[in-house]
Amino acid sequence: MAARTFDQLLTAYPSSVRAVAGSARRLIFELLPDAEETVTLILSKQGVKLGVVRGAELADPKKLLTGADKVHRYVPLAKPDDVRRPGLRPLLRSAAASWRDRRRREA
Repeated sequence: MAARTFDQLLTAYPSSVRAVAGSARRLIFELLPDAEETVTLILSKQGVKLGVVRGAELADPKKLLTGADKVHRYVPLAKPDDVRRPGLRPLLRSAAASWRDRRRREA
C-alpha cells in the first residue's frame, strides 16, 4: 500500500479541521525545516492535537500541554490561529532542542 500524502489524509475531515492541520503543519516546518515528516498531528472530526514527543519532560510555563500520558503530551488546536498562541513556538523549539540533545548522546 502506498503512503498517503498529507492532503489525501485530510480529505476525510471537515474543512475546519483541514485548516487547523494545515496551519499547524506549516508552523512545524517553519520551525523545523529539516524535520522528517511522521505523525505529529492527531486529527479527529472535532479538531487537531499537536503531539509533542516527550512533552512531559519539557517546561511549559503557558500550560499549553495536555494529556495524561507519562511521557508524551499534546497541544489542542481548535482553529488555524491557535498556532500563534503565546508560548507555542518556544515549546516546540524546546522539544526540538531536547530531541537533538538525545540524538547526540545516543550517537
